[in-house]
Amino acid sequence: MTSAERKVSVIVPVFEDGARALDAVLALHAQRVSGATLEVVIVDDGSRERTVRELDALPDDTSIRVVRLAQNAGRSAARNRGAEEAQGDVLVFMDCDCLPADAHFVQRHLDAIDAGHVATCGDVKGFDDAFWSRYQAQASVRRRHAFAAGRHYAGTSQNLAVRRATFFAAGGFDSAYRQYGFEDRDLLIRMGRLGTIGWVEDACVIHRDILSLPSVFRKLREAGRFGAARFHLAYPDAYRALGYGRIDASGRLLRRSAAILAGRLAEMAAPWLDRLATSGVLPFPVAAMIVKLGSAASFARGTAEATGETLRRPLV
Repeated sequence: MTSAERKVSVIVPVFEDGARALDAVLALHAQRVSGATLEVVIVDDGSRERTVRELDALPDDTSIRVVRLAQNAGRSAARNRGAEEAQGDVLVFMDCDCLPADAHFVQRHLDAIDAGHVATCGDVKGFDDAFWSRYQAQASVRRRHAFAAGRHYAGTSQNLAVRRATFFAAGGFDSAYRQYGFEDRDLLIRMGRLGTIGWVEDACVIHRDILSLPSVFRKLREAGRFGAARFHLAYPDAYRALGYGRIDASGRLLRRSAAILAGRLAEMAAPWLDRLATSGVLPFPVAAMIVKLGSAASFARGTAEATGETLRRPLV
């Protein structure tokens, strides 16, 4: 393939978020990529009519395509469908509530892959200087340090690039991960068996979601309930290295009961804790610790509530 024929595909899954997806596509359309053409593949994961109408406002451009799924298939299956439809030899995954930090986002990923990596991850930062943006910046620093320590599975599919051949050789995203959590870590482990995965610090996305403790706690409970057991069974060492093993409550009855109680208390207090953490009254490290402890309690509650069907689900 000559450089003139080369294509890079950015895949953006969307579910009931058409307005922000439209912003993301327009920002991606303005990317400057040298020696390759760029296409953007939007995967509408069974959204309702409002999102369909919003996506209809996309520019009439052959470099922008919308793939519509008749029913909601989940984040993993939607990304896989986008990869199947994409024509690029490099695939970039970005969430619809994110924006590239600058016009060279795709090029920086591409340069790192051309330097020998099979896949690359990068920073995810907030959109302002408030508490949640500081908290996300801290999380990105932790991911970067994990990469430096050899734990490449600490990355996120919010900001991920991969050679097309590597993605399909690894089997793509495991579509059994329908809910929030672990689908990106699972894929990164399998891709890491095929080559090196790099961290590209200056290939950054801006996460525009309006975070709150109630929503964060719900996501962590969902991850514990639906994805944790599957990931733990497949990759026990990585599960422990990421810290989940210390708060998993799927074992003894007494531990499960305590985790359910702690998670319920944390979620009941979440609106008040959110106001406290984001008010600026507390020092940032104290507010961040509140978020971490409450998140741990919600995740533990999810693992304690995991159903027998979830625990027995066969691995790919």
